Amino acid sequence: MRERLLALGVDISWNKKIVAIEQASSDGIDVGVTVEDESGQYTHRHGYVIGCDGAHSAVRKLIDSKFNGDTYDSEFLVVDVHIRWAGNKNEAHTFLSAKGYLMVM
Repeated sequence: MRERLLALGVDISWNKKIVAIEQASSDGIDVGVTVEDESGQYTHRHGYVIGCDGAHSAVRKLIDSKFNGDTYDSEFLVVDVHIRWAGNKNEAHTFLSAKGYLMVM
């Protein structure tokens, strides 16, 4: 994903904390995102903000959007691999056993 974003000209920021999100214009088009890093705080304006930071999302908390799902006490591993697969590639498949389960998507 990083390579694709860079190819599209997207600036990827690391080691920054989002401390505020607010509607930046009266017409509702722009969003102000205030971030903090070692040099201080500053605000960027964007057309939209997407929170892809999990169940304990800082973005979701800052916009006061509840997480209505559940968290699990299980450990999950996500692996991006290419496999030979005779099954339907447009569906998710779950395999259960006494040792656990495997999901293929």
